[in-house]
Amino acid sequence: MPIEAARNWINELLNRHGLRHPDKRPLYAYRCTADDLETLKARTSAILRATVHLDRPHQLAGALFCLFTAEWIRRHYTGGKLRYKDILDALNPPIPTPPYLVLRGWVRVGLTYWHRPLLLATQRRIYLRTLACEGGLPLQFLQKEGAALSRYFRSLLANLRTYENANIPVETLAAEAAQQYLPQYLRQDIVYPLSAQIALAVRDLRQEVAGAADPIATLDAQHPNWRDQFPLDLGDQNALGFLAGLIKPSPEPPQGQPKAAVAVNRSLHCLPGASEIWQLQAEIELTGSVPVEHAVAAFGGEPAGRLQLLLQVGQSAASPLAWATRSGPRVRLERARAVPRYFGAGAAKAFQLTTRPQLADQPSVTGGEALEDLPWVFISNDESDTSLSFRGQGSIKTRHETVWIAVPGDWTVVADGFAEITAVGTLDELERPLFRVAGQVRVQSRDGSYCRIQTGAEQPDETMYYLLGTRVYNVEALIPQYRDSPTVHQIAQGNNQQIPPAQLRWRPLNGTRGWRQLTNQCHGDGELRVIDTDGVVRFRTRLGILPAGFQVS
Repeated sequence: MPIEAARNWINELLNRHGLRHPDKRPLYAYRCTADDLETLKARTSAILRATVHLDRPHQLAGALFCLFTAEWIRRHYTGGKLRYKDILDALNPPIPTPPYLVLRGWVRVGLTYWHRPLLLATQRRIYLRTLACEGGLPLQFLQKEGAALSRYFRSLLANLRTYENANIPVETLAAEAAQQYLPQYLRQDIVYPLSAQIALAVRDLRQEVAGAADPIATLDAQHPNWRDQFPLDLGDQNALGFLAGLIKPSPEPPQGQPKAAVAVNRSLHCLPGASEIWQLQAEIELTGSVPVEHAVAAFGGEPAGRLQLLLQVGQSAASPLAWATRSGPRVRLERARAVPRYFGAGAAKAFQLTTRPQLADQPSVTGGEALEDLPWVFISNDESDTSLSFRGQGSIKTRHETVWIAVPGDWTVVADGFAEITAVGTLDELERPLFRVAGQVRVQSRDGSYCRIQTGAEQPDETMYYLLGTRVYNVEALIPQYRDSPTVHQIAQGNNQQIPPAQLRWRPLNGTRGWRQLTNQCHGDGELRVIDTDGVVRFRTRLGILPAGFQVS
């Protein structure tokens, strides 16, 4: 009876797809529904109990076991060690875990029934990981780590292009990228072959829809069955949106602006179980390979041989980050260690590179500037609005209809014309209130200076600012120190230009004098800000200015 019930259920599943027999498609392509899974629980439990005593595993028992395992992992696996016991406990009713040889037999004959291969890893067969791959990317991963996964796959896709002729296994590239972009619980053996499958599929789809304004609609029109061949359940809207974001190529840097070799990506995340508590995070992004001219711009000179990159966060000691090696017209970057993520106050600090041997100029980290005593502006990464990407600080005009603003505790947010302002929580550890804003607002400090933030703008202005001068590192100080006054530069729409001195204001931190124009007579620890012609604060930072002839003996 259990065998006949199993056979009938599988035949119904095949008929749904116009099949009489399995046609070698991956198990996720049979698209079991939630109702299917409930029936599958009972059918699998019944046939395993009825056939477990046989000398050889029954093929239908193995077929149902493989299909149930793949579906259970896709729907319910949340990370950590994957165990047969958890799967067997999920059956209805649960069944005791048999010896490993029995489990392996179920997998082997089940995959044979579905005409699917058993994967190999380091010359040995991997049974449970094969079934995990057959299920596709677990949906729980997308819901919990959508933003991190997006960055992870974009990096992996970029490395596929970089090393396409290097004969490096895609799983190896996936494992390397995971150390940088994925949280610890996702750095699992089952994730890497899944990631390789998805990256290769996205690469092929990108080629199919190159230049299309709506890649998903284009694929639906040209290849109606393409969804069945993708290792994600694209009936899930989160999964479909995730894929659409990957298929659309990452925008190239504006002409003349080098691709960042080392960059800091900051983000804001709502803490689980605490809807009003948010945490600032920062992670380091390394480009796998860059042209030599871009490396020169990033590292302060041309690497000769092997160049060591060291990372300093705030006032902490510099620690090894990566190796840069010249290879013909390009420079390859290799991590020296797993790059950690930074949280809270640590994520707001300045990120600075040094090199060994030291090159002519000071290297730079794109986006590594410290977050200052200004409003911090974020945009949403997904529809849940629980993961936000840092957009900039100070005054910003953006096309996005809604932004989130983390403001210093003593600043106020007021409408500047029409605006919707909603308090949504507080940044953990940093004591900054967080507001969701649509429209135009003024964010005002106690001294009367203010920043203007506007959403839904037809002409966006998301200018980034940075200082250029001679940093002094061998002095003890809580803020960056410069020999003589640095110049201030802005990057706007791919153009780099220096801020006119007339827009720069300076005041000492000791409060002995108020704001005045920055000159070569301004020395000591102080605040520097950029004021536009309307009196709006565009940028502000703290720094120390040492005399031009300053030397450490």
